[in-house]
Amino acid sequence: MRILSCDIGNSSIKFGLYSEGKLLDYSRISHEEFSHAFLAKMDFEFAAISSVVPAVTDKLTELLETQFRITPLIISKSSEFSLEINYETPETLGIDRICGAEGALFLYNKENDSNKLRQDELVLTVDCGTATTINVIKSPGIFSGGVIAPGLTTMMNSLNSGTAQLPKVDLFSYNQIIGSNTESCIVSGIINATLGLLERTIAELTKDNKNVITYLTGGNSDIIAQHFEKEFFHVKDLVLLGIYSLAKKYLEKNK
Repeated sequence: MRILSCDIGNSSIKFGLYSEGKLLDYSRISHEEFSHAFLAKMDFEFAAISSVVPAVTDKLTELLETQFRITPLIISKSSEFSLEINYETPETLGIDRICGAEGALFLYNKENDSNKLRQDELVLTVDCGTATTINVIKSPGIFSGGVIAPGLTTMMNSLNSGTAQLPKVDLFSYNQIIGSNTESCIVSGIINATLGLLERTIAELTKDNKNVITYLTGGNSDIIAQHFEKEFFHVKDLVLLGIYSLAKKYLEKNK
């Protein structure tokens, strides 16, 4: 079955078309751009939505129901996850963080021909978006928390808007830790603040000799992937893949 995963964020919507766990098509558009004609090109049989913008969710749901005769799966905090959520404030846990973790667990199980995480391993998801979020999955499949920090672009915009003289910079231009001018100093500070956070987190998690499997995703992951020295898997559609895995689980249960 061809399943359309929809990830509605604050500024855009990401769509991924999947069949048998493989990504067939990917699009990222603004809230205003999606239409019947756009969705019809995807040729899907079912859809699932994760969203942080209720008004856009309602608009997309109505379009799917009226034009495609599909009632989508809306993923919420009360959905049936593969993960066990062990988080002190689940009401504040972003659905995108859960879906990214679901995507990582789906890939881990697929690669290891398993349905649970080994005792000596941790899975880490790193989502480099508006915020840089690190999420930890423990054996056998427990979402146990993580870290939230400003994203690369957020740091850059904050420096630019909060000061009179610091410019916006090209984050892809990073080539050394010590900058020789103001722009390269800013780039180094932003890149290494993020790299340092990731490396410190992994160092702490591996103190008890656990193997940490890291999945890197998000809009700014291309930048970090160039300089991250730890072993990792770069999966740009991790959240969409998690949405797909939850849709697949839902369909199997409701055959």
